[in-house]
Amino acid sequence: MYSNFYPWDFVKNVKSVVDDKITGLYALMCYDAFIEKILLNKIDKSKTKYTILSGAELTVDWLENNVNTMDLFSENESYIVILADQMNKKVKEFIGEGKLDLSSRHFLLCFNTDTKYFDSLKKNLEGQYYKVDPPRFWEGQKLLQFLANEMNIRLNYQSLQVILEKTPNTPGDLLRSLKNLSLEFGDLSKASPSAIESFLDSAYLDQFALAKQWGDKDWKKFSMKLLELSHDYDSLRSFSNFMQGHLLKVVDPSYVAKKSRATKYDDQIVNQSRMWDKEEVLKEIDFFTDLEILSKTKDIKIKNVLRNYYLQKISG
Repeated sequence: MYSNFYPWDFVKNVKSVVDDKITGLYALMCYDAFIEKILLNKIDKSKTKYTILSGAELTVDWLENNVNTMDLFSENESYIVILADQMNKKVKEFIGEGKLDLSSRHFLLCFNTDTKYFDSLKKNLEGQYYKVDPPRFWEGQKLLQFLANEMNIRLNYQSLQVILEKTPNTPGDLLRSLKNLSLEFGDLSKASPSAIESFLDSAYLDQFALAKQWGDKDWKKFSMKLLELSHDYDSLRSFSNFMQGHLLKVVDPSYVAKKSRATKYDDQIVNQSRMWDKEEVLKEIDFFTDLEILSKTKDIKIKNVLRNYYLQKISG
């Protein structure tokens, strides 16, 4: 079975990514790690024991010894594999050839980018397959309302519009705004729009300022700031996600022409798109994609990656 949804439609139509009554292969293709986490949290873990694995750590031997082999004292564990995109070729072939014995287990693969392998699995192997698409550029309000609902946060129309105007339109940044605003003001449906605006201007100044430093190629300040954040996985993850969205706009700033009124940030995007070579920007997108993954997995080598980035930038 294959189903395709936007995030808010997924929660309306699917009770859980994994049906406790149906064992076998499951696969989730979700464009964003924060949305993925929301959906994974809805899995009922009261009846089934789940072990969380990372795709990079899986081997064929491990799958044969832990999934395909069951002794009399086995607890019949089920598995959730995050970052399944990082599975090596042999593991992908082993799973794709249907060699996993999942007659009495749930086995969920969570993908963010590898659509080719995901499509191959759903075409060739029986299972439950779900794809969660990113909102279209005009659906920011639906995304924000969905996230607010998931956090049990009430918003009025004015506060919703201010948050959309002042926050980068990514799930990670919107969630951070909602969390911080809720801690600051309590019931956001009663908070003053001007107070929300002032709070968000302060909260996101650094992120936009960093993006400007990147665009201006002020590498000493920019890369040093990243290096200073090497211990703060959550901030790096959020900023890496923001930068990917920022850089994609730099590659294709055509969205600005569709707006009735361009903001200062929009003007910055257009200016940077003129200053930068497209291939250079794509390389930077690759860097921030890798940085987001390292932040998500809290990989200790992230400091060396950022140190190398700093040295490369200031010497170049």
